[in-house]
Amino acid sequence: MSIFQNPYKSTETWSAQGALIKWSGGGVGNGNPLLVLQINIQYQRRVQPFYPIASDSQSRKKINMVGAPIGQMTIGSIFTPSATGLAAFLKAVGSPCKDAENAVTMTLQPFGDVCKNGTSSQANGETFTLTGVELESVGVQIQGGEVAVVNLPTTYSFTDMDLK
Repeated sequence: MSIFQNPYKSTETWSAQGALIKWSGGGVGNGNPLLVLQINIQYQRRVQPFYPIASDSQSRKKINMVGAPIGQMTIGSIFTPSATGLAAFLKAVGSPCKDAENAVTMTLQPFGDVCKNGTSSQANGETFTLTGVELESVGVQIQGGEVAVVNLPTTYSFTDMDLK
């Protein structure tokens, strides 16, 4: 007899240890400017419902008007002595003068596969690609103590999110 009547008969373990974020386009450079510790992505669109009153009871239907999507991303990161290209990165994502050729793109592969072959190689999973990334805010916070940490929180908007 199962003491707690547990309906789960097996366990599957995943890891985000091999997660990978790549920046490209717009002159962001080839460096690694941010040591990302946390990322939050929201992608949404407004849906406005309309309920016409000038129709007969047989053909009544709700009409949805769908607005343009907009995305927002917040990254919690720390700035490290080994970081390279921070100035070029901030200039690229902060520049308001971008066209299709120099749009900044961020690619996120969320899951590493540490369960297969005992390595932290990238899983053959989905990849999120954010295009039209624009820097909205950047902050700097320095924590003192035995281990001083330079927090660099940043907030971005983006135009499109694709999942492949």
